[in-house]
Amino acid sequence: MTGFSYRLLEFTNTLRFGLRCPKKFQRIFVRPGDIQYNLLSVEFKKAYGYTLKSIRNPVDDKDWSPFVEPLDRSPRIERVKWKVTSGLSWKDVGEYALMMRKIESRGRADGCSGLEDLDHRYAVLDDLIESCRQTGTLKDQSELGGSFREKGGIDVAIDDLGRLVMAGGGYHRLGISQALDLKVIPVALVAIHRQCLHNGIWDRVLQESKANQGHIDHRIRT
Repeated sequence: MTGFSYRLLEFTNTLRFGLRCPKKFQRIFVRPGDIQYNLLSVEFKKAYGYTLKSIRNPVDDKDWSPFVEPLDRSPRIERVKWKVTSGLSWKDVGEYALMMRKIESRGRADGCSGLEDLDHRYAVLDDLIESCRQTGTLKDQSELGGSFREKGGIDVAIDDLGRLVMAGGGYHRLGISQALDLKVIPVALVAIHRQCLHNGIWDRVLQESKANQGHIDHRIRT
């Protein structure tokens, strides 16, 4: 779906929810430690026929609660944190073995089809770890050459209780951010529960995002 198509859909949402309505892949700024939940996307898709990342309209009204679990149950996040804090290699923490099993099963995994691709993938992640460690920040997608909002970043949804829920890609970047205790990071809003537009949660998220962005801007200036 193109950026123009998203904007056509957003025109309808603006009429329904106002000028501050949430937008697909909208960049918001959050504290990494505030992301404490994970969506079971495979189970969610089996139940509803789609994933939160794939839906065109970011405003959703289904019951997410059966598919939201604590993030610390995700082995992906725990492996990344282990690697960052221990200094072990990606092979040592089991990332290569896991990816090779996926490649053998599917032919490709996360854009990788063999060891050469994996070496490149994890070299890029090692560079990211070093960059975050040195600067204390995580670059947003505009700084990385992204073409549409924060698409390609850390995919987050906001459930009806206002909880930040991982709902797509970006687990490695989130794990790195949490392991290095970064103060604020950019994330891509892929979905928000409709209830948040009526109970004040979305307004609160926008206010906190603006304050968090100010923290980043101040850090860059100094």
